Amino acid sequence: MTVWAVLVAAGSGDRFGGPKQYELLGGRRVLDWSLGLARAACDGVVLVVEAGSGNKFLQNDAGLAVKMNSHLALKVGLQTRHHSEVAPGFKKTDELFTTNLVYNF
Repeated sequence: MTVWAVLVAAGSGDRFGGPKQYELLGGRRVLDWSLGLARAACDGVVLVVEAGSGNKFLQNDAGLAVKMNSHLALKVGLQTRHHSEVAPGFKKTDELFTTNLVYNF
């Protein structure tokens, strides 16, 4: 089995006062600590960072849950996000479709 890690370091750090993934912690960037741990534990690593600090986005989320019986439900969701700034060659609109089987104890 192959194991991959997805590190999401795309936050603008508004509450922190700047992008914290680049701040030093123990002589290394916070991002480097996470990358080191992921590389040691996984076969591959995907790093997600923000393309531009001026990017703004509009996001819509929709979901539907259908109860199948007293213990099971099927949930589907659709998320659409439109970005104001993207790197050349990338689409401005992303879509994420999810399906979950939920068990209620």
